[in-house]
Amino acid sequence: QAVSEYAKNHVASACYLRGFTDDAGQVEVFSMDPRVPARRRKPDNVGHRRNFWGQDAALRRHTERMLTEIESDARDVLLDVPVNWPPSDELSERAPMLQFLAIHVIRTPGWKQLLGQLAERWVLEHADEGPGDLTLEAKLELARSHRWAVETLESEIPVLASMFGSMHWTLVRFSEP
Repeated sequence: QAVSEYAKNHVASACYLRGFTDDAGQVEVFSMDPRVPARRRKPDNVGHRRNFWGQDAALRRHTERMLTEIESDARDVLLDVPVNWPPSDELSERAPMLQFLAIHVIRTPGWKQLLGQLAERWVLEHADEGPGDLTLEAKLELARSHRWAVETLESEIPVLASMFGSMHWTLVRFSEP
């Protein structure tokens, strides 16, 4: 059976994971299940969930392309961090890093689960509000949808990036890798 396009949805950027590879270009992958032994894999093959953004291939493609664009913009900034610290105050140079940090906070299984719970609770508490033609069941279905999660992800990236940009940053270096 052929794997559908964009079915592997990354929740951790391969470009970031490459910073933790060994000489063979692999990272050590551990399972939450203690019975599963650790294994070594290429960064492109880890840090993803199958159909994380749902069954709609167009929605997955849209989301992965949007996230890939942010990751691509941040890749050079990440590689430059140890050499050019602290980061420039120029927004054009800081924005890729800030957006990159934001997506790693909110494109996680935990964020997605919390988003669904909060949206569902809001719908139940405000059932009389919002679009008048939708039934309570339709509102709940919308709140639980992958499309809602993606739209919220897109709207929250600039909010979190702005918060990160307002913080003081310190680079911590270790004597060993």
